[in-house]
Amino acid sequence: MDYDVAEANVIKAKYTLMYNGEVIKVLRGEE
Repeated sequence: MDYDVAEANVIKAKYTLMYNGEVIKVLRGEE
């Protein structure tokens, strides 16, 4: 159980970082 939760958190963190990176690119492009 703990392993599944940890795996889900890792995947969520990766997608969050990717999403934040795209948002930063857009914001920098608008400046």
